[in-house]
Amino acid sequence: MTLARKDLIEPAQSTFFSEDGFQFRHILIRDAAYLGIPKETRAELHERFGDWLEESAGERAKELDEIIGYHLEQAYGYREELGPVAEGAAALATRAGERLATAGRRAAGRGDISGAASLISRAVRLLPSDHPGQAELLTELASALMSIGDFERAGEVIEEGLRTARAVGDARLEARAEIEREFFRIFAGEEVSSTAPEVTARAIPVLEQAGDHLGLARAWRLTGELAALRGRWGERVEAVDRALEHARKAVDPREEAALVGLRVMSLYFGPTPADEAITRCKKLLAEAGDDQTIQAAISSSLAGLLAMRGEFEEARSLWSSASVRFEEHGLTYRRAVRCTIGADIEALAGEDAAAERELRSGYETLELMGEKGARAVVASYLAESLSRRGRDEEAVGFVDIAEELAADDDVVPQALCRCVRARITARSGNLDDAESLAREAAAMIADTDFLDLQAIVLLSQAEVAEAGARTDEALQLRNRARAAYEQKRNVVAARRMVHASTHTGGAHED
Repeated sequence: MTLARKDLIEPAQSTFFSEDGFQFRHILIRDAAYLGIPKETRAELHERFGDWLEESAGERAKELDEIIGYHLEQAYGYREELGPVAEGAAALATRAGERLATAGRRAAGRGDISGAASLISRAVRLLPSDHPGQAELLTELASALMSIGDFERAGEVIEEGLRTARAVGDARLEARAEIEREFFRIFAGEEVSSTAPEVTARAIPVLEQAGDHLGLARAWRLTGELAALRGRWGERVEAVDRALEHARKAVDPREEAALVGLRVMSLYFGPTPADEAITRCKKLLAEAGDDQTIQAAISSSLAGLLAMRGEFEEARSLWSSASVRFEEHGLTYRRAVRCTIGADIEALAGEDAAAERELRSGYETLELMGEKGARAVVASYLAESLSRRGRDEEAVGFVDIAEELAADDDVVPQALCRCVRARITARSGNLDDAESLAREAAAMIADTDFLDLQAIVLLSQAEVAEAGARTDEALQLRNRARAAYEQKRNVVAARRMVHASTHTGGAHED
């Protein structure tokens, strides 16, 4: 009360009903008071406050994990600065780490991935290397870091997690760490077609025996990623559905949200007709509840599907709101990867400059993150867009980048790069090389169910045929491209093909 009479502190609402509460009258007074306390005393007071809060909160202590963990962390940190750490201080670090780890998992569950990564990172630093939860935390941290786009650090963390799991001889944790390493290799643009199937085949029985549903969700999700790399979206849906079953059994909202996002992306890119895909997306959106990350994932794909029907106003509104939600939840990587959908919306609307801006923005974001796999895809789409508009020199620059970044088994950038080179080579008059490149692209997509990519490759072949004055062959190729758009029920793209045929004197019949 003496301090209150001196206007240094004032009464305030207490966290607990039975206690008096006070606050500093100004933040500068608080800071001055804190700086005037010796570090040894600060350490003692932080620990005492953490202990008091833990005892006073009772059953509510779990809700205060982050606050309690912070004060115990501060207490340990000051003792660490003062000299050799005593046994009691080491125990203090463990208590702090366990609290922060729990808070981090709770943050991940509510979709705060940036917060989760920060909290789990602090927990990992505090816990001893032989702590039984350390290997699992490292794996979870690597996953969170990849979600927010910190790939450089994620690679280091997953290797540490794998070493830790092997050191403790835990087969389940080793399987989880190996799965996360394969995800990282995909992001790093490495070829995984030879290693990932072996990893999942080895991991799934181990995880099933352990009843690790979250691990099984990640394993099946990895299987889905392999299908996407091959352009097999139908297979990806099957794998993602199996992953969703396990994510729901694990009661992991974060993993479930990511998987729902992958499922709707498969509806967008895959062979499901746009009308049917729109109906499914709207049903999923109605079931999403208040989870804004799931809403954003569904809305972004739904926006692209609506653009295929020419509903551009609603498509742009959904895309904009989804983008904002991704940014608000620190999911910058997910937003950047989906830039191809945003670009499709603008391209279908006839706004090629806006489509280019969308692709460039996504590319630059991924470049800053140090990501390679998705950046190769975006670079190849950007090259394809630029080459269609006659900006060949810029297009070749992005083809060079995409070819340098892309893994050999990543069908989309590999096929698109050949399409662009074929188009540009044909314009230069070197028809033999152009036809060879176009045939390579066609062979690559022969086993895919990626209808949009099939249409792009067919149109590239048509341009090469036209450059060689093979008009009938070019017309047949364009009709096949239109048929691919019609199969997807991409009304806008198919209508544009008919319009183009009219102006070139071509027939409309298949």
